[in-house]
Amino acid sequence: MAKNKDIFEIAESEIPDGFLTLKEAAALTKYTPDYIGQLVRSGKIEGRQIYSNVSWVTSEASLREYLGSKGKDAPLTEMPHADLPEFARPLLYIVIGCSVFFLIILIHVLSVSIDHLITSSYEDDVPAVTTSLGL
Repeated sequence: MAKNKDIFEIAESEIPDGFLTLKEAAALTKYTPDYIGQLVRSGKIEGRQIYSNVSWVTSEASLREYLGSKGKDAPLTEMPHADLPEFARPLLYIVIGCSVFFLIILIHVLSVSIDHLITSSYEDDVPAVTTSLGL
């Protein structure tokens, strides 16, 4: 465990000033770290390989330039779901809970009515069978 921790500390110390890891860049944009890495490798965004040529880093300026070229002049922000109002999550849980409760009641009502139809159908057929056999 201590060996791995040292490796990560070395990797963080090798990041040049002014550069971001792909995860940090992803937190600023709507893109995933993998896609940002693909943009760096294809040359659409400035970046470098660090830490034994394994990890990639990019700069915030190159991200802004790329987003500007795509017509996205908005500043880099976090993911849009962070802007949800505080009441949205509990409200969503309430709606889901009520939906599940309604579905359980619906399944129960349908299973009881189907069972009643099967039972009444069987009871209707039983007297006809017994009378035809002479019982």
